Amino acid sequence: MTMTHVGAVVGAVTAVMAILLHSSIHKIEEGHLAVYYRGGALLTSPNGPGYHIMMPFLTTYRSVQTTLQTDEIKNVPCGTSGGVMIYFDRIEVVNMLVPSSVVDTVKNYTADYDKTLIFNKIHHELNQFCSVHTLQEVYIELFDIIDENLKIALQKDLNSMAPGLTIQAVRVTKPKIPEAIRRNFELMEGEKTRLLVTVQTQKVVEKEAETERKKAVIEAQKVAEVAQIHFQQKVMEKETEKRISEIEDTAFLAKMKARADAEYYTAAKFAEANRLKLTPEYLELMKYQAIAANKVETCVLIHSYGPSRWSAARSQKREDILPHMVPFLQVHPDMTLQHDNATSITARSVRDFLQDRNISVLPWPAKSPHLNPIEHIWDLLDQRVRARAITPEMSEDLQVPWWKSGVTSHSKNWQIWCSPRGGDALQYLMQLVATPATDCYF
Repeated sequence: MTMTHVGAVVGAVTAVMAILLHSSIHKIEEGHLAVYYRGGALLTSPNGPGYHIMMPFLTTYRSVQTTLQTDEIKNVPCGTSGGVMIYFDRIEVVNMLVPSSVVDTVKNYTADYDKTLIFNKIHHELNQFCSVHTLQEVYIELFDIIDENLKIALQKDLNSMAPGLTIQAVRVTKPKIPEAIRRNFELMEGEKTRLLVTVQTQKVVEKEAETERKKAVIEAQKVAEVAQIHFQQKVMEKETEKRISEIEDTAFLAKMKARADAEYYTAAKFAEANRLKLTPEYLELMKYQAIAANKVETCVLIHSYGPSRWSAARSQKREDILPHMVPFLQVHPDMTLQHDNATSITARSVRDFLQDRNISVLPWPAKSPHLNPIEHIWDLLDQRVRARAITPEMSEDLQVPWWKSGVTSHSKNWQIWCSPRGGDALQYLMQLVATPATDCYF
């Protein structure tokens, strides 16, 4: 055999080996399992992802997906109970086959198990559903439950036929209906839409009316509550005024009762004091005070002679004259003692004596003799003395014109007493008669 023949044989063997090797080596993708057929019989040992070797020409394989996959069934016809034929353009079924069930499922339903278990089942279940429902129900009213019904029906059959195959979801598109029917449905939907709009508008109007009614009720309740509050406020004010009036009446009653008790106590004490006070001597004094109050006067003359007559006059005012006046003025508190501002009456001892006995003294100005009624008495006496034919020279002679001068007829309404004043009318009168001064009390 020549070298040429040897090279040809080697080349042929190499080519055969390459073909055999290519036919025996195969690759399985991730998420798939390889099932093998030898002589048409399914082998029970699948292989997972990766490269594998099999007997060429005698063994074949099929790759089966074990992850989620979506099968699409297109243009599925469906006849409704009313005889209208509609078509579902696309139905998607999401399913998954577990690896442990691959051999059994392929053995029972081949590697194209989805056509038998899913595609054909979808056609069957969908026609069953359409045959018992109207077009209105399939197209509008029950369309939202078709996918769920298909899923439940498929899974129920698969649980018994292929336990390892599960349905995850079913998606159904809107079916195609005849054009004339579609237009009617569109018109119906338009009318329904307008009806819904009308109903909603009516509900809005009703809600607005209800809102206005509630607002009116709330406003009325607010007004009523405010009126009730004002009424309660007025009632409380009246009750407060009533309580204040009752308190004032009670206080006034207590005050009047206390005043009456005080007056009663005062009267009782006054009566008790009068019982102790009304001695024969006091009654005699009251007799003379009553006579004086009836405008009957008594004149008391007190003489003072010698150079010490001014100091004597002060003691005489306190010891002789004032004891006649003090009881009278104490009985008649509305009367005021009037004097001529002489030194003897303005002495501190005399002022203290009057102040201690609460005797009211009228402060006559010393430089205004014409304001003092005493001046009028001295003027009248001066006129009477000057009118006599014989001027008196002794005090006894002066007493005659004093008592006969008629002074009492002019001064019966006066309660006054007088005293000598330096440089005044009395001093001038005494100079005429050359006698010492004389004090007088009316």
